[in-house]
Amino acid sequence: MQEFVNQLTAFSCIRVEGEQCTEYLQGQLTIDVTKQTEQFGRFGAHCDFKGKTWSTFYAIKDSKGITLVVPSSARDASMAELKKYGVFSKVEISAPDYAIYGLG
Repeated sequence: MQEFVNQLTAFSCIRVEGEQCTEYLQGQLTIDVTKQTEQFGRFGAHCDFKGKTWSTFYAIKDSKGITLVVPSSARDASMAELKKYGVFSKVEISAPDYAIYGLG
C-alpha cells in the first residue's frame, strides 16, 4: 500500500479569536458553534443574513479560538464579510499562513 502526504494549496485559513468568538460566529455560520469541541472538527458554511453562502469550511476549535479551513478562492470574500461585522464584537479575525496537508 502506498502512503503519501501532500500540501493542499487549494485551501487557506481564517482565524477568529477573542472573548466573544463563539457568540460572534454563532450568528455567522451554519454550525452550532456553542457545541464545537476541541476533539472534533465540523463542516459548515459561512452565510449572509439572506442565506447566501460566502464559503464552506472545516472548523477546528482550540483554547484561544476557531480556525476555519476554507477554499483559497473564497477566503478573501468570506474574510471581508466576517470583518464587516466583527468590529462590533470583541474578536480578532486574521488569515494566518498555515500550511495544510492531506494524508492518504
